[in-house]
Amino acid sequence: MGFNFTQKILTVCILALFAFITLPREYYTEDLVIHIPVLTMRVDASSFSSDYFRQFHLADLNPSIYYPVLEMFYSIFSGYAPIIFDVLRFFYLLNLFLVLLLLSRQLQIPFFVYVIFTLLLTSHIQIGGSGISIIESEFISRGVGLVLVLYSYYFWLTKKYKTALLVFTGAIAMHGMTAFFAVWIGFIGLLYKYRNKLGLVGILIIISNGIALWIFASPVDPAWLSVLRIRNSYAFIDSWSTKAWINLGLILAPGLLHLFMVKAKSKWRSMIVPVYVSALLLLIVQFFFTTIKPIYPAIVLQLGRIWLFPALVSLLALAHLITLFSKRFNKIFVVIGVGIFVLLVNNRQQIKAQTAQLKPWFDVQAWARNNTNQRCIFLVPFFSKGFRVESKRSIIGEYKDGTLSFYSRDFALEWVKRFKMLQNWEELNSKALIELANLYHFDYFVLAKEKNFTAFPIRYSNDAYVIQSITDTSECEQDL
Repeated sequence: MGFNFTQKILTVCILALFAFITLPREYYTEDLVIHIPVLTMRVDASSFSSDYFRQFHLADLNPSIYYPVLEMFYSIFSGYAPIIFDVLRFFYLLNLFLVLLLLSRQLQIPFFVYVIFTLLLTSHIQIGGSGISIIESEFISRGVGLVLVLYSYYFWLTKKYKTALLVFTGAIAMHGMTAFFAVWIGFIGLLYKYRNKLGLVGILIIISNGIALWIFASPVDPAWLSVLRIRNSYAFIDSWSTKAWINLGLILAPGLLHLFMVKAKSKWRSMIVPVYVSALLLLIVQFFFTTIKPIYPAIVLQLGRIWLFPALVSLLALAHLITLFSKRFNKIFVVIGVGIFVLLVNNRQQIKAQTAQLKPWFDVQAWARNNTNQRCIFLVPFFSKGFRVESKRSIIGEYKDGTLSFYSRDFALEWVKRFKMLQNWEELNSKALIELANLYHFDYFVLAKEKNFTAFPIRYSNDAYVIQSITDTSECEQDL
C-alpha cells in the first residue's frame, strides 16, 4: 500500500466513517443516559425539577470540562441534542484515528499495520470486568480524554514539549482518571528504559508510597463502601467474574504472543512490556486498597480501567502479527476480512436485541414529553435505561443512576434505598403500589404491557409498554 500523506488522511476519514456506522450506538443505553439529563439540568434550571438528581446537586459534582464544553454547543444549537452528539461522535472518532496515524508514523509502524489496528479497535468488545470498551461508541469524557493523552504523547515525541504539556493539561481537565493512568505508565516506562540506573529507586518510591497510604489513608465509610460494591463492582477486582478474567486474558494474549513470536528486540518490546507491567502493578495496588484496606482515592479512580492501555497495545501487536502472517494474501482481502469480522462482532445477537427494544421505549418517552408537563414524575422499571433522555421528565430512579454513587455518599445511600424498594416494584399488588406512590409522589408508572395493573387507568400503550396513572386525573397535566 504505497499511500502518500493525503491518501492516508482520506483513509483515516473512511475508517472513522466505518467506525461511526458500525459501532453500536449507546446514546440511549449507557453513560449518556446520565450525561444528557445532567447537562439539561445545567442549561435549563426548570428541567427535571422533581428529580432526585436535583436534590443532590449532581450537575455540579463532576469537575470535568466535559459539561462546560457541551453547554457551549447546547446554547448555540438548542433543541438538536441528537445531531450535536452525532457530529461530536464523528469528530471524536476522526481525531482518535488521526492521532493514531500520527503516532504510527512517529513510531515507524507500517501503514498497513495501522489500518488493521484501527479496524480491530472498531470491534465493540469490553475489557475484562472494567465496564468499558476498547474505544467509546459516543462522545464522552473518557474517550475524549484518551484522544488528548495520545495527542500530548505525539507532541512529546516530536519535541514540542510546551504544546504537549498544554494538551495534557486539557486531558487532565477532561478526564483526570485517564490522565492519571498515562502518568503512571509514563513513570513505569521511564523506569523500564533506565532500569539499570533507576530500577531500585523506582521500586523504593512505589513501596514507600504504598506504605504511606496504608498508614495514613482513612478507610471508606462502610455503608458507602457496601453501596459501591453493589452498584460499581467493576472498581473492585475481587468482584470480577471468571468470565471477565478470561475475557481480559484473551484481549492481552496477542501482546504476550508477540513477545515470544517476534524475536527482534525492537520498539514492540519497549511498548508492550512497560504498559503491561504498569497495569499489573496497579492491579496489585488496586487489590490492596479496594479489597484489603479500601480507601476512597483507589476506588474512585477505578484502577481496573488502566487495562484499556494494554488492550490498545495488544491489538496493535495483533495487527502486526496479522500483517506478518498474511503476506501471501492480497492486502485488500486482508482488510476486507478484518472488516467483516468487526461487522460480525458489532452485530452479535445481544446488541441486535437491544436495538430492537428501543423503538417502543422511545414511543413511551415521546408520549410522556408531549402529554405531561415538567412537574410530572414517573416510576419506570428500575433496570430500564434512559427514560429521562427523550421524555425530559423526572423519574424515581433507575439502576444506571447508581454509577454516580462514586461522587456522593448521601446520594449513594439514597440510591441504594430506592434500589432495594424499587427493583421489583412491578410484582407489587395494587395496595402496595399506592403506598409506594404516597412515599415517592409519582404521577405515572411505566411497565411491560403484559404486567399492567388492572386497577389503574391506562393512559398510553404500545406493543411493549403501558403508561398508567394512580388516579383518573393528574394535577401535573392541568397546565399543559
